[in-house]
Amino acid sequence: MLYDNPYLKALYLFLAILLIHDKGYSQNLSYQVVDTKVSDFTNESQLISEPREGDPFYGQDATYYGNQPSYTDHGDGTITDNISGLTWEKDMGVKISYADAFSKADTMTLGGKEDWRVPTLKELYSLILFTNDACRTIKIIKI
Repeated sequence: MLYDNPYLKALYLFLAILLIHDKGYSQNLSYQVVDTKVSDFTNESQLISEPREGDPFYGQDATYYGNQPSYTDHGDGTITDNISGLTWEKDMGVKISYADAFSKADTMTLGGKEDWRVPTLKELYSLILFTNDACRTIKIIKI
């Protein structure tokens, strides 16, 4: 079944999450990219040792180490991604349709903010965890 794939399941979940924005929001956002934490190297069918520059399969995601995921739980129903600066609703509740997400964003107040919107695909992608160790390794700061 399609939703047995944990990556697709996570993507579907995040499609329903709402994102806060400033009134001067522009589609040309500029923010840091969060590292995927992928550490395995693969060829077409199996895990391999780390390829060297010039080797086949060199330059995979695991070759690069970037901004590690870090979040701040504000204790008011919102969480901020400390790398991208984006603030998300912590728990959006039951699944809703894409159209209903726009209605919810237009009418909700959360964390003292009323200027919520539906996130872009790029913003949603920043939330996908590409490893299965998210619960143990994601840094969440509670304030």
